[in-house]
Amino acid sequence: MALRAAGLDGDGEGPGLTPADVWGPRRAGADRAPGRRRRERRSVWRERFAAARDRARREIEHDLAEGRGFLWLPVALMAGIALWFALPSVPIVAAIAGAAGLIAVAVRADRAGRPSLLLAAAATGAIGWLAAEASTALSEAPRLGRPWTGVVAGHLMAVEDRESRGIRVLVAVHHLESYRRGRAPLRVQVIVRGPVPDGLLRPGAAVRLKARLAPPSPPLYPGGYDFARVAWFDRIGATGFTIAPPEPWADSPPAPGLLRAWAEVESVRQQVATRVRATLPGDTGAIAAALMVGDRGAIDAETDRAMQVSGLSHVLSISGLHMSLVAFGLFKAVRLLVALWPRAALEWPVKRWAAGAALVGAGLYLLVSGMSVATVRSAAMVALACVAVMVDRRPFSLRLVAVAALVVFAVDPVSVLEPGAQMSFISVAALIAAYEGWREARPMGDPPDVNLAVRVATAVGLWTLGCMATSLIAGLATGPIALYHFGRLAPLGIVSNLLATPVIAFLIMPAGVMSAIAMPFGLDGWTLPAMGLGIDIMIAIAVMVADWTPGGGSFGRPSLAGTLLMVAGGLWLMLWTGRVRFAGLALVAAGLVLAPLERAPDLVVSGTGRRVLYADPSGRLHVLGRADAFETNLWLAARGAPPARETDTLSDGVRCDAEACVLAEDGRAAAGKLGRRRKGAGQGERQEDAAGGAATGWADPGRPGRRSLIALVRQPAAFADECATARLVVTPLVAPRWCRALTTVIDRTDLAATGARTYAVEPGDGAAGPPADAARSGRRRNAGPDGRLRLVPLDAAISDPRRPWHPAPDGKADRDGEQVPSPSAGPRQ
Repeated sequence: MALRAAGLDGDGEGPGLTPADVWGPRRAGADRAPGRRRRERRSVWRERFAAARDRARREIEHDLAEGRGFLWLPVALMAGIALWFALPSVPIVAAIAGAAGLIAVAVRADRAGRPSLLLAAAATGAIGWLAAEASTALSEAPRLGRPWTGVVAGHLMAVEDRESRGIRVLVAVHHLESYRRGRAPLRVQVIVRGPVPDGLLRPGAAVRLKARLAPPSPPLYPGGYDFARVAWFDRIGATGFTIAPPEPWADSPPAPGLLRAWAEVESVRQQVATRVRATLPGDTGAIAAALMVGDRGAIDAETDRAMQVSGLSHVLSISGLHMSLVAFGLFKAVRLLVALWPRAALEWPVKRWAAGAALVGAGLYLLVSGMSVATVRSAAMVALACVAVMVDRRPFSLRLVAVAALVVFAVDPVSVLEPGAQMSFISVAALIAAYEGWREARPMGDPPDVNLAVRVATAVGLWTLGCMATSLIAGLATGPIALYHFGRLAPLGIVSNLLATPVIAFLIMPAGVMSAIAMPFGLDGWTLPAMGLGIDIMIAIAVMVADWTPGGGSFGRPSLAGTLLMVAGGLWLMLWTGRVRFAGLALVAAGLVLAPLERAPDLVVSGTGRRVLYADPSGRLHVLGRADAFETNLWLAARGAPPARETDTLSDGVRCDAEACVLAEDGRAAAGKLGRRRKGAGQGERQEDAAGGAATGWADPGRPGRRSLIALVRQPAAFADECATARLVVTPLVAPRWCRALTTVIDRTDLAATGARTYAVEPGDGAAGPPADAARSGRRRNAGPDGRLRLVPLDAAISDPRRPWHPAPDGKADRDGEQVPSPSAGPRQ
């Protein structure tokens, strides 16, 4: 029947129909040419693209009409501030003129009824640029240009007991005795070591400290934490350590009024921390002091690392979690107490009173917390939320986060560069955006009419899912930033947070609040043990999860471009609504592709020239200098390697004595002391090696052969040997000119201008292969024609052009600053 209906009879004959009429032109042949089909496909894709573009435009216009364009202004402000720190300085007159022009154009467009988000963002970015410029100029203060040793006389502004690592004090300097190098710094930060008279080191006390001071240090690794920049904005002009016990300053003038007021606050913080650590010894008391007054100095390094690896380190910093729990607890407590009086509950604005009490409590908590950037951000958001409740507005929204960001970054622009501020804001924004999306997808209705057991089980299940979702969302949002700054992630953070959050929310923080209330009455002995029990449980969880985490969570540092793309994609996902926001996933994907393309350096040299990290062609790492130093661990984290204390191979092939450290050419020599030429021995004479008695041929300066790859020279006497035998010489001293004629040299003169440096070894100039290979080839494999190590500079800790906190070296040698160990001191690694 189908054939007949098509005009075909049973014999296959019909009224002249062709197979194309039955099967269509694609199956039949060539009714449509290939070019025509391609044009049609392109036309279809153009139509689809135009439809998607129109839909995205409509969604963005809808979001702008709803006021979501305001959410991009803090991003523009942060971008303007970051560009000021990243780009060369612009004359202040030109910067003001450009900012004023952008602001005027944006205002005119708004008044004309044609507001432009791009114009508003550009104007806000210009304001951020000017805020960074103004903040830098206002923070200028005298600072040391070179190391100096002498007596500091002044008043203590802050005191932090770091247990076995000494007491860190911040001194408001009155004068430096016998200082003849210009104006004395306004503030210095000093580590006090050794015995201290009882009651001497307290905030506001007048003291005399004999100390060794130096300018604030630049980053220990290119792109790393820059204490010199932090010190500039804190007006700290020098750091150092004491070389004699501190003394009271008997004839001191009275401290300024503002300093005395701040000293009272610091005294309260110190007394609380001391009392807590006396009641709860060890890491339990140290963490309790950190949670109550922000004093983290006494936390053991191993415990601190376990908290970082497990993803619980955010608990140690007073931030949104702590501030919210305190404010929310006070809010609920006030409402509950007033509700016990029915008349007051019915006739008085109890909710507003409770919000006011929470606002006051959050302000007091901020005052004693040390006021870090994360704490200030949290306090600002809590304050805005309390005010919103008092005026009957919604307390939690992305607009609230945007206002807090505008306030914090306009007042303190440099905080844009701090990882704590970046992670704090983006995690809160991600959580609120996720909550808004979930609420729109699943509107909340009346709870079902079920029995109590079902309601309890449902509440517990929802709470558990909420904790998991919170940890996952916050971890994904802050992951790229944490990885860029610290080189590590907490892949099992969702497990540790799920286990620890109930303990923190229902035991540690409530007990901490009750302890703070009970402490003035001497009743904290009843509440602090409960807080300590919760902290012990949290530490146990952190240690357990850290042991489960493979490689300690070290992944290495991603590229800056990849990190910025991932952050931009995340912001696009958070700040828009509708399907247009999913375009941010493309940016995230592009960032994930670019992130691992950051080239790991083959050579890292410290800014002092006292430590070197070298990666040989096989990927093995070697350290010349102390392998377990804090600086070394920063370098290893940037490469994604485990900390030095977890590997015993960093010193393989390195031999040291009091004069130098040498990395053998093949990287496989046994470690030990170097065998030096006997005094008066001729150049090129052979001598027994002190490590194993093997005969070592020390090359004559005129010989092209080399016997070591890298030499770290500590004393001038070693130049004669190492310049002739090493392919690269690194030294904290000034190398003699003739040494540069013999080999590649990185000395104090080179590092003074750049700080810590990273290098790539040119292809063909890596470590030499086995001696047999070299012998067969007739020359050292991968060696240059003169045997030197060829280096390509990658990055430097001190950027160019220089910023005020990285002043140019004055070119004057400071013999006091060399601190080269004497031969009698023995080997020092």
